Amino acid sequence: MTEHSPNWAMSSTVIDFFSTELMIETTSTTSELNTIQKMELNYLTSLINVEGSIKMFVALSYDKGLFNEIFARYTADLDIAEDEQEEALTDSAGDIINIIVGNTLADVNETDKKIIMSPPLVITAAQQIACQRNSLFYKANLITKYGALDVYLLK
Repeated sequence: MTEHSPNWAMSSTVIDFFSTELMIETTSTTSELNTIQKMELNYLTSLINVEGSIKMFVALSYDKGLFNEIFARYTADLDIAEDEQEEALTDSAGDIINIIVGNTLADVNETDKKIIMSPPLVITAAQQIACQRNSLFYKANLITKYGALDVYLLK
């Protein structure tokens, strides 16, 4: 995997974002490139589709403990009413995937061709997403002291 591949760059961008913006250190990582029929999901998953000169589907799937810590840090300076917590949680997950995918695409796009990102989708309480038979995917598992994040890229 090269430094400019979307696979390597996405994991690197997540690790950098966690460290610099949220002060959360990644303690270990694993990755694999394989075929998939189902993506196993964690507590909260944000999704985005990319079209254009780079085409991929990105999913960030968080353990509950990790996302709760991320949410607390990401919204620390905001006064969020109790009845707005759920909306703020999904908005935060959408913001984070937009930042991570946008920064990754800026690093790996080597053409002047247009790239379009879909609006982010955030899902909770889902266990898996079915994929077309033998879809090629990259998965990175990032571990922090608060829990794990699975980063999926389907091409």
